[in-house]
Amino acid sequence: MKLKRIIKWYLSLLFSVQKIVVRKFYLKNYSKDNRVLSNIFLKEFELALIDKLLEFHDKVCTEWNFLFTREDIIKRISEGHKCYIAVTNENVIVGFYWIGINSLYSPDLRAKVSVSEDSIISYNGFVDKTCRGLGVFPKMRNMAYSDFFNKGYKYAYGYSLSTNNAIASSSKKYGFKNVGKAYLGFIFGYHYIIRLFEKECLLKIEKL
Repeated sequence: MKLKRIIKWYLSLLFSVQKIVVRKFYLKNYSKDNRVLSNIFLKEFELALIDKLLEFHDKVCTEWNFLFTREDIIKRISEGHKCYIAVTNENVIVGFYWIGINSLYSPDLRAKVSVSEDSIISYNGFVDKTCRGLGVFPKMRNMAYSDFFNKGYKYAYGYSLSTNNAIASSSKKYGFKNVGKAYLGFIFGYHYIIRLFEKECLLKIEKL
């Protein structure tokens, strides 16, 4: 199995491509839905909860190859990023939603993603399968967007693989607008990025 992963990695350096869709949302249009979730409450993550967040990450987020480590969490918080979490009445974390400001490094894209001072970046959102369909993710997003809008931010950007239909559907329903796409990958070891952004897209994706 390890040999197969090594071979796959080397082949990806010869040629690989990912198509990314970039979306933009006007924070003033965030949902004002105030309905309360049953047996689940939302709050902003604090470092005192880092062990609980990592426990949820390690035990539940197994369908994703990589999200974050303890060091990533500490670095993100120190850089002003925010994480909003969904917690049951038994104090068990069942979801999280990260918001970045200024810039962040995406290990999936192997690139730096940055925005202007009046914008935020939505990334790393996850809800336990047992709690999906209950409105947990939209509620975390509402809480995050409300907080940042009240702090003076105007726009939220999000990005995902073009094959992620769930995010595409959810984003469109919430009010995001597609403002560009990018192609990233490798050709004979050279890391390339091709950006096809509309003029209103102020998000940047750059090689490090």
